[in-house]
Amino acid sequence: MIRIGIDARMYSDAFTGIGRVNHEIITRLVERHTDVTWVLFMNQPQYSQYSFPPQVEKVLADTPYYSVAEQTRFLAQLYRERLDLMHFTNFNMPLGYMRPFVVTIHDLIITLFQKSTTRSPLLSWLQYLAYSGVIARAAYGSRQIITVSESTKRDILSQYRVREEKIRVIYNAVGAEFTPAPLAEQTRIRERYDLPGRFLLYVGNWSQHKNVPRLLRAFAKLRSHPDYHDVQLVITGTPNPRYPEVPDTIAQLQLQEQVRTVGHVPLTDLVALYTAATVHVHPSLYEGFGIMPLEALACGTPTLVSHTSSLPEVCEDSALYCDPTSTLDIAQQLQRLLSDTALQNTLVAKGQERLQHFSWDVSAEQVWQVYQEAL
Repeated sequence: MIRIGIDARMYSDAFTGIGRVNHEIITRLVERHTDVTWVLFMNQPQYSQYSFPPQVEKVLADTPYYSVAEQTRFLAQLYRERLDLMHFTNFNMPLGYMRPFVVTIHDLIITLFQKSTTRSPLLSWLQYLAYSGVIARAAYGSRQIITVSESTKRDILSQYRVREEKIRVIYNAVGAEFTPAPLAEQTRIRERYDLPGRFLLYVGNWSQHKNVPRLLRAFAKLRSHPDYHDVQLVITGTPNPRYPEVPDTIAQLQLQEQVRTVGHVPLTDLVALYTAATVHVHPSLYEGFGIMPLEALACGTPTLVSHTSSLPEVCEDSALYCDPTSTLDIAQQLQRLLSDTALQNTLVAKGQERLQHFSWDVSAEQVWQVYQEAL
């Protein structure tokens, strides 16, 4: 039997993006293609939490991303498994792996947003140098590159001299669990997180390209209008000690009572949170795909997004757009969306149509086709 390995060190809804993508794709691959031995490399606790069909072999990698162990111990594990093909589901891979592989490059955020993540400029430069070497090795050494939007495909072609036909665009999709939550669930979520009648919702991590500080400044402008004194902002995501700009901006603007930072939200709560929100806002400076606006639309909530990178490609006419570099424009578009119920309803209706263009079943089959071509 053919042995195909998949890097599943990010797997489950514990991760905001890649983990959910891996969960949806891997589940379908192993269920549909039982004539393959699937070798999944996983970290704890997911290694112990998840069970798979008999043709799946789990390997406990327990190897952090961006680590020396990734380049040494993980490399040794890969070679021991004697794989016919390996799929690195993010660009992180051992530089010394020389057997056939495909790679998914979701975005080029680190390339385009080179913000220091340490107090040491030298260490920051060394980290970027290591990143540059790994992603270049992944791009040039892979038999096929999977990416998640035409926008990211253009970015890859602009940065690396790879053949265009080597890159396959395979869209992400939205899980079936994202559907409007019943009123009882919305009531539960409001009580659990002590939410007001009207609130804006941001879903995502805290990093430079997510543009959260500018969203906070726009929110402060919005609240200066008397019609929006009651509106609050809910921010999900685990605080990032290497990116203190979010709590610092909240403190500078004295928004401690108007902004709720609720941390990582379990998937069951997230669906109800999307549904209960008045408006979902995603003012990111850059996205490889941008799954959150589609999740919001699937839950019946209108969304405001940036007019940059992949977001217009993904959302088309189902979202309202803003200039993510303009605090004033973000505030004005939020005001427009909050005040226009007809516009809200139109966007949600168009969102339901747009969602029909994305399917995890189709995406999984396209990944399988890439494997076939690579083999």
